[in-house]
Amino acid sequence: MRRLSVLSLAVPVVLLLSAAPAVAHGSDGELLLETRPTNDPATVEIRARLTYANDDEPAPGASVTVDGTGPKGESLATQAMTAAGAGIYAATVQLPASGTWMLRVTATLPSAVGEIEYSTAASATTTTTDATGTIAAPATNSTAHDDSNDWLLPATLGAVIVILAGGGIVILRNRARQRG
Repeated sequence: MRRLSVLSLAVPVVLLLSAAPAVAHGSDGELLLETRPTNDPATVEIRARLTYANDDEPAPGASVTVDGTGPKGESLATQAMTAAGAGIYAATVQLPASGTWMLRVTATLPSAVGEIEYSTAASATTTTTDATGTIAAPATNSTAHDDSNDWLLPATLGAVIVILAGGGIVILRNRARQRG
């Protein structure tokens, strides 16, 4: 009977603790951006590397978009970026006017916003990748905080404490029954 009580206590604890790494990433992200000119001066490829802010691991499966503001206040409509590998997202953007554009990339889950300047007149504002193909130049980056998942870790820890306390009570009751 005692082995059964210990086993019934251990199984939920192991299951809850195995879920902890999924919570460990957090909800904040960081973006590294690069632009690549195309054959058309009014078209630019923008690539973003999205990582979790607290552990720098790639963030696949996020919703990532790009929009922008032109030299005379023109707006670039929001466009979805497509996944291109381990936390890498890409989009080819047609700029409606020539000049210097501020392109803004917004990601959710994890949340991050980054901006990079691109000029249709010169490719000198573009960045390059290193030999491994990872994005080498960081963009001006600001991290937005999303509180929607901040309750998950305390709730998990609270559940573990409740399970441990309940298991302790079961063990003490079983010992008392065996003695009396």
